[in-house]
Amino acid sequence: MQYIAEDSIKLRTLGLIELTESHTGIYLKQTILNILKKFKIDPNQLYTITSDNVANMLNVISLAEKDVSKTLQTELLDESDTVNDDVILNDTKKPTQI
Repeated sequence: MQYIAEDSIKLRTLGLIELTESHTGIYLKQTILNILKKFKIDPNQLYTITSDNVANMLNVISLAEKDVSKTLQTELLDESDTVNDDVILNDTKKPTQI
């Protein structure tokens, strides 16, 4: 984890765990999500991921990007529904006749 405090960049390791299963992208992604959850970090707060470009880590990044994209799309749809509801609810004008 990297953050700024007292005008300097701080680097911290959030977790160092033994992996007990095959290092598939799905397993690694779930392991990372568990660590984030432990520290109450929303996965949408991730800005970058640094890896060694091994195929399974690239798969983790791809899976994470898909999850974030789905979440953002859902949030945008929810927001647009709210905006549309407001417009519909506030539209009390009756049609004018010509």
